[in-house]
Amino acid sequence: MHYPTDKALGYQDLLPRVINQLPQDAPFFILGESFGGPLALHVAAQKPAGLKGVILCATFVSCPYAWIPRWATWLVPSSIFGASPLIAKISAYFGAYYSATLYRALASVKSSVFAHRIREVIEVNVSKELAECQLPILYLQGKRDFVVPKSNLKRIIALKPSVQYIQLEASHMVLQNQPQSAANAIDLFIQQHL
Repeated sequence: MHYPTDKALGYQDLLPRVINQLPQDAPFFILGESFGGPLALHVAAQKPAGLKGVILCATFVSCPYAWIPRWATWLVPSSIFGASPLIAKISAYFGAYYSATLYRALASVKSSVFAHRIREVIEVNVSKELAECQLPILYLQGKRDFVVPKSNLKRIIALKPSVQYIQLEASHMVLQNQPQSAANAIDLFIQQHL
């Protein structure tokens, strides 16, 4: 699912959009990547018919940096996100995933939307939804992810010890850095839980 690039929508705004797009007559799995992880857990908490498992990728259940207080949302101005496409290009020189498609995607998102999403990330907490989830969960982690620190996987496992996890040689963009390895892990997980 693509998030609107011109509207500042939070998790509660996006939840009905996702629910309305779920398959109605077939089993399915939901994958939440980065910002989408908490959204996937919100969806799972609704217990939609047909949902067989949750796949979390390079994500978190609460602010990825535990030392950032929730009140810090007011410190996130829109102006700092105007350079996101350029930052993506520069970070490519340091081993991050980069493509013309990524550049265009970042350039299409309004600065105010980026800022709103960061504020949502600072405030989100789906620890309860994770702990109460009765579905199988797979977590894919990039070993070189500097956006979502490794401590987030530890926090997830502490809340839900049954979470299966796989670490791949990738940056934050796990699915883009390691598409085949990620696809193989996801396929195996699905086959185990169908």
